[in-house]
Amino acid sequence: MILLVLSAGCSPTMVSFFDQDSRAQISRMSGNRLAGGLTSVELNGQRFDKGDGLTYSLIVVYAGPAFIGIGEGKTLVLVIDGRRLEVAGTGSGKNRTTLSVGLIEEKAYYHDIDPDLIRMLAYAREVEVEIIGQRKTLNRHFKEKNFTKFREFYDLHVKRGAGS
Repeated sequence: MILLVLSAGCSPTMVSFFDQDSRAQISRMSGNRLAGGLTSVELNGQRFDKGDGLTYSLIVVYAGPAFIGIGEGKTLVLVIDGRRLEVAGTGSGKNRTTLSVGLIEEKAYYHDIDPDLIRMLAYAREVEVEIIGQRKTLNRHFKEKNFTKFREFYDLHVKRGAGS
């Protein structure tokens, strides 16, 4: 049952919306599930535009049987074509949800990402991803569909910058 629920959200999409609270236009990847494990791990990009400048974020979404406790700090490690980058974030402390019995979700946000990092993810040959939790560390990697979704996100929401 858990695997069925986890596999149901495997199709990556792009969504754009206006956030009333922040008064910003947000464009976000969703459902960009990484390869390499039974539990679901997504790495999604986000563009945040309040009109006075663009910022970019990466969002990790983990779903599984138990919380891993993604803390604040450098808890996202990306190895892009052999180059190791540690990315600091706010952790998942405020974004942990029980979806059903035996299935939880936690999200960790990594803000103020250099647009060049998104370009590197989009056009790399190989990307390894490590999510460091307080209870467990997860290792995943990109498949071709992950590169395709990051290229689409980069081309639509980053490369064109403020003119898009």
